[in-house]
Amino acid sequence: MKRLMSLLIGVSCCVSVVVAQNVTIRAVNQPAATVFRSIVEQTGKNFVYSSELLKDVRVTVKARNKPLNYVLSEMFSGTPIEYKIKGNNIVLKRRKKVVKTEKIKPPVVSVTVTKVYESSIKSTMLDEVVVVSRLEAPQVETAEIGAKKVTAEEVRNTPVLFGEADVIKALQTQPGVTEGTEGMAGMYVHGGNADENLYMLDNVPLYQVNHFAGLFSAFNTDIIRYIDFFKSSIPAKYDGRLSSFMDVRLQNGNREGHHGSARLGLTSGAFNISGPIGKKTTYLVGLRRSWFDVLT
Repeated sequence: MKRLMSLLIGVSCCVSVVVAQNVTIRAVNQPAATVFRSIVEQTGKNFVYSSELLKDVRVTVKARNKPLNYVLSEMFSGTPIEYKIKGNNIVLKRRKKVVKTEKIKPPVVSVTVTKVYESSIKSTMLDEVVVVSRLEAPQVETAEIGAKKVTAEEVRNTPVLFGEADVIKALQTQPGVTEGTEGMAGMYVHGGNADENLYMLDNVPLYQVNHFAGLFSAFNTDIIRYIDFFKSSIPAKYDGRLSSFMDVRLQNGNREGHHGSARLGLTSGAFNISGPIGKKTTYLVGLRRSWFDVLT
């Protein structure tokens, strides 16, 4: 019987250790959203809140291997925010206003005095807001040295030869990157060779990113959304290159309606169109053609 009781106590201790989620964090007057990211990485839980709730909210919390409830209580202490853990979600909402009523009983007349300690704020609370972070490339979303997110607008506004926008030529303007031959699409990062760069299109490796010695690009800039560019501190899953890593992300189809655009340049022309298909599906079609064979 004693052995059975000892076994049950040991099992219960193991279960409590597995269930407990301790957090180690140190933040001094940092934005709440930045602190949330560290908690998400350690616990796997998601924060659910309205976008207006954390406006101009900065928190200070110092904890070393403390339970999640302790860290959340310290974080939101002194703020108008309260939390509640529901399964794998941490739901945040504004605290209810505190109303204190005091009754003063004179000998003849009874007077009720109501004191409102928090101003009445009219707001609309959404049913549920799920915040999803793109954790596979956190360096792009921070100020870490060596990571850069280049938007499609920046690519299109970069002056290039013959007036055609090009992803590689736009990255040649970044610090630590040289262009090699003038007007061509070669890219040399921090003194490395051109073949030490990894080029990807929506996580698909590309081994030929230009045509005619770099005069024509393989990327259609009219359907590009943004570019993740690492010239140092390259994530481990993108190994195999010594100089840089570049991932070009394409646009999603338009859910609101059918829209398109056309472009006519000195070296090429392009046309793209996107729109919805039903309620849950969209399409995006992009065409691009060069005039080199026509002119020659």
